[in-house]
Amino acid sequence: MSTQLTKIYRVKPSSEIKLVITIGHGQDSFSTVYLEGDKIVSEKRRSFEVVLPVPGKDLKGKMLFCSTTVIDIVKETNLTSVAYELSGGKQDFKQSLEESVDKEHGVKHYVATFLFI
Repeated sequence: MSTQLTKIYRVKPSSEIKLVITIGHGQDSFSTVYLEGDKIVSEKRRSFEVVLPVPGKDLKGKMLFCSTTVIDIVKETNLTSVAYELSGGKQDFKQSLEESVDKEHGVKHYVATFLFI
């Protein structure tokens, strides 16, 4: 089962939209990001940022899908978290999701979907 986030994000016509994914608690991870089914980030490790390949006006009505698998590698905690940030639209957005794994070296899956309007 995955932890999910769904959000509508308002774009500005001429702006670049930047996505930042931050992995918390010192854990390891792999993320893949799709824009309308086209892979724009492939199995990126840990935290990263990416500027979307088209301006705001071309994003309207499109969906951004982010899939992140977090692996517990820190002995002191079983907490995992992923923070999502979008900037360049009408208002910046930031939200964190957090879950614990049941055992050492456990895995949690996070999914975020953004609809641009």
